[in-house]
Amino acid sequence: MIGAGLDASVVPRLLVGAVNGVEIVAVGTLQLARDVLLSAVSGAADVGAEALSATTAGARGVVSATSRMIGEIAGTAESTFRDAVTNARHSRLGAAHATLRRPAVRMASEEQPAVSSTAATTRSRRRSKRPPKVARPARSAVAA
Repeated sequence: MIGAGLDASVVPRLLVGAVNGVEIVAVGTLQLARDVLLSAVSGAADVGAEALSATTAGARGVVSATSRMIGEIAGTAESTFRDAVTNARHSRLGAAHATLRRPAVRMASEEQPAVSSTAATTRSRRRSKRPPKVARPARSAVAA
């Protein structure tokens, strides 16, 4: 012991202890920062992978739904075309002409009395096909 009771080895031991404490805190802080950064990067990669997976699944769903819809439209168009061809092959020519000769149907909102289709057909058959006579003025007799 030197002087007032201080040991000469106490000060270096305190300094070494303080440096060791700072070293432990610094290493712990660096490891914590590394772990946080690694977790953040790993989490971002997981989020990106999930987003990509969801986007891929959504795109596949849209393509699948579109494919089914186009298939249904094509099936409907095909059956409609086949029905039209079948109807055209098996239709009667007289029925088609009769359908075309039907008179126009009057709207219910019109105030004119409705004429039955048979009456309109019989009237049109009774009419003559000659043009109507036009009254001509009498010629004056001129002596020449």
